[in-house]
Amino acid sequence: MIPYVLQVFPDALGAEGYTRWMYLDKRGFVTVGQGNMLESAQEAKALPWENPDGSIADPAAVEAAWIRVKSAAAPAAGGASPEAKAISVVTLSDAATKAAIRTDIRAIAGALERWWPGLASLPADAQLAVMRWAWAMGPDPRKAPHMFAALKNRDFASALTESHWENEDPAVWAMMKTLFTNASAIDAYGQDPTVLVWPDSMEQLNVAASPSAPPVSDPTMGADEDHTFTNAEEGVTIKGAHYDGVLDTGGFDPFGLGATLASGRAAAQSAQEAAQASSRAIHDLSGRAEETLENFNQTLEGARKYGDDADTAVKVGLGLALGVVALKLLTGYLEKKAEQR
Repeated sequence: MIPYVLQVFPDALGAEGYTRWMYLDKRGFVTVGQGNMLESAQEAKALPWENPDGSIADPAAVEAAWIRVKSAAAPAAGGASPEAKAISVVTLSDAATKAAIRTDIRAIAGALERWWPGLASLPADAQLAVMRWAWAMGPDPRKAPHMFAALKNRDFASALTESHWENEDPAVWAMMKTLFTNASAIDAYGQDPTVLVWPDSMEQLNVAASPSAPPVSDPTMGADEDHTFTNAEEGVTIKGAHYDGVLDTGGFDPFGLGATLASGRAAAQSAQEAAQASSRAIHDLSGRAEETLENFNQTLEGARKYGDDADTAVKVGLGLALGVVALKLLTGYLEKKAEQR
């Protein structure tokens, strides 16, 4: 799985909130952190809970808290409410809560990859969608066989349809829609699958349309008009997709943005070609220096073999050696200049 997907995954849990105590979620599961499920009191006891006075809670108190939360009705005000905190009593420190979240993220990613190694071949957006599904449902593809069958066929529209779960938050559904739509477009348009487009949408990217890329339609999803432009090594990157420097403004470009992007890409291309030419010249010069040194060695060996004047051979050798040193110094200077480019 792409490491960056795991790094940003907590951002994908926004709808879960952030809670340092046990609470009952909408589906009746005891939960902590950002929707971290605690399936048993034994699992809860593995975490370093604290009493209200800051002392370490003993295992009996943690088990009692888990049973109390599991037996109570889900607080109407949500898991982050004072009511939920009062039911739990024991809490985790901020550091312990974040550590539990990171541990669960790694565990879920590892379990998914063991079930299906092909997950790593999906676009980053699809990987994030699968992680979000597994966070809610558990990392077991048998719970959504049709979704995983669609993923294996890279049918992201069908994967979205099969990804629903009971009491799914509308905000989460909207995010899943964006992720799978992005994945479909990335595949169809030949974009870099390792680049995560979310939270932006590929629908707003100005990329060449492909007849093999049917959009994942959802009338409840509005268009996001915000365009973010960032620099990249070549050309520019717009919302995570490589951009070829041609901006379709529909004839409206009061700031000359299209021309600016095209000009910038041309300049970058020229600089890259110049650097490549310098590199070729440096390697050629270095090769000649080594060839000269080899010729010198052969000449010196020949002089010694045939009994030529040793003094003359040494003088000739010194002259050639100085020439080789000069060429090496020049090579080093040109390499530094190329790096500065």
